[in-house]
Amino acid sequence: MTGLDWLTTYYWRVDEVNNTNPRSPWVGKVWSFTTADYGVVDNFEAYNEIAAGQPGSNLVYMTWLDGFANPNTNGSTMGYPTGSSLEPARVHGGSKAVPLIYNNATASFSEVERTFASQNWTSHGALSLSLWFNGSPTNVPGQLYVKINGVKVPYDGEAVNLTRQQWQVWNIPLASVGTNLQSVTKLAIGIETKGATGTLLLDDIRLYAASRQLITPVQPTRMVWWRTTRWRVTPTTSPERTMVHCPAVLSSPLARLAKPFSSTAWTTTWIAEQRRP
Repeated sequence: MTGLDWLTTYYWRVDEVNNTNPRSPWVGKVWSFTTADYGVVDNFEAYNEIAAGQPGSNLVYMTWLDGFANPNTNGSTMGYPTGSSLEPARVHGGSKAVPLIYNNATASFSEVERTFASQNWTSHGALSLSLWFNGSPTNVPGQLYVKINGVKVPYDGEAVNLTRQQWQVWNIPLASVGTNLQSVTKLAIGIETKGATGTLLLDDIRLYAASRQLITPVQPTRMVWWRTTRWRVTPTTSPERTMVHCPAVLSSPLARLAKPFSSTAWTTTWIAEQRRP
């Protein structure tokens, strides 16, 4: 559905009306749904393995053009070259991710590019573009980048992140991109640096109406748990207190009271205390 605001709840109701019946209308149930807080540029869910030229074919490497036919100039391959082109197991969201295979042994860069019908990346107050990627320990890292309408934006994280086998997000402030964001027609993703080789999984390219948030690490706290047990204490020869609290390290509260008493555990409470290491 188009034209809906992000992160907004919409309601609707269907009433049955019969103008010839005095009991009309019959009010229906109120339904609702909430839209996501982002817009999808590409989540790679729509691509399939149907051969080119066949009805319904939607091959990822026919949309994201790569350098497979000319590896001396562009060392990229979009999708696995044999078997399924998509990655079904290691995904960030949904059921599919796509591998970007890069080989700069001969070429000076590896780049894939998608062409859109003109898109307005300022609608809904979009402020940032996010891209999720997942590396491999065997990768030889290079400089990751994107191009929006041909304008290059280098990855500002560490190159070693391309060797980390975990999903990582790269958030790009759109205000830093010197292009007409009201008419985006091309998006490219690439890795440059001579000798860089490996495979980078890509997923969930999105637009968000929020700027990038930098998180400042803080010293973690240590949680110390201790327990108190509430005992029901019944005096047998004297009217002492009938209820006490004692730490769990004591085997019985009777050590605090004059005997003779009998007791049974009533309730146990766990209490958390934050301490710096």
